[in-house]
Amino acid sequence: MENIRIFVQKHKKVSWLVLIGYLIFCGCFVFPLSNERWSFDFEKAYMIILSYGILATLFTSLLSSNKSIHVYSISLLCTTVGMILRYIIEYGEYSNTINFTQINIIMYLGIIPVFCTLIYWIICKLESITCK
Repeated sequence: MENIRIFVQKHKKVSWLVLIGYLIFCGCFVFPLSNERWSFDFEKAYMIILSYGILATLFTSLLSSNKSIHVYSISLLCTTVGMILRYIIEYGEYSNTINFTQINIIMYLGIIPVFCTLIYWIICKLESITCK
């Protein structure tokens, strides 16, 4: 973990670009968690947990601890931008009526930023315990 932190600290601009870009990418292409055509499956759950866990680890390397509000805000904003891009890409298609239901939007915007912030918070707490 320390090697990752050192690398990220040396390359902050690139790391921020990767973090924000990947959050937007996931908001665009991972959304929705499920719909009436495709149910939520284990592979997608594994990919989401792993991806956003890595992003939370990147947040811990870029931000100091106790910045949970920033992590939540950035995650929410970038995820929303990604979803808007997805809507624009598929504008006028039938898939938008399936994907962009109120429950899918609320679930995705509720679960993803909270999960990313929770993992960030856990990592910060574990690091503060091990550093003492």
